[in-house]
Amino acid sequence: MIGSGVSVKDVRKAVKKFQSRLKRALPKALNSGGEELKSIILNRTRQGKGLKGTFPKYSKGYKKTGTPNLKVSGDMLGAITVRKNGTNKVLVGFKTKKQALKAEGNSKKRPFMGFTNSEIPQIAKAISKQLDRDL
Repeated sequence: MIGSGVSVKDVRKAVKKFQSRLKRALPKALNSGGEELKSIILNRTRQGKGLKGTFPKYSKGYKKTGTPNLKVSGDMLGAITVRKNGTNKVLVGFKTKKQALKAEGNSKKRPFMGFTNSEIPQIAKAISKQLDRDL
């Protein structure tokens, strides 16, 4: 019989090499997923939508009118950031405590931070695309 074989040693070597490449690629891929989530949050919020659908209208006495989009000065939404949080995690949060507290207050009536089940494939696609590029 003519042919070539693959030894267990060759397979182990290839698996080890892949594991090493994956370990290097994963943080960048997770960051891509975090950036995608940040983009989803900003786009959804700009449209006046949150985690539970359309935001409730502003109260009559509130100084702002129109579609609620959580943008008075732009400081809070502009402070959303993505950062590494441990070995294989990223955190989509806020640059400053002040902006995080504003977001916490807004989220009581108009929850906006996070993702819905229907947004998961979009985030997974961003992670997958980055992994495809790096592996």
